[in-house]
Amino acid sequence: MNGALFGTYRVLTNVGAMISCGRNDHPFIRQLLMVLFMTYMLTLYLLQFLTVGAMFVTIIIFYDQFFELLFVE
Repeated sequence: MNGALFGTYRVLTNVGAMISCGRNDHPFIRQLLMVLFMTYMLTLYLLQFLTVGAMFVTIIIFYDQFFELLFVE
């Protein structure tokens, strides 16, 4: 998943080049679909980023409570 996250970031950094209307001769519907696809990819990227962060926080809280229970009591 880590490679996919960085790969998606690399694609999203080139959004301007991918959806530029003046530099290609694609029909309007294809350009509109590319904008929708890039919006979809950006949304998925943000959700993946938040999922990884939430998993990290959950593991830290679990270990903190587990070791406190183990060594304090």
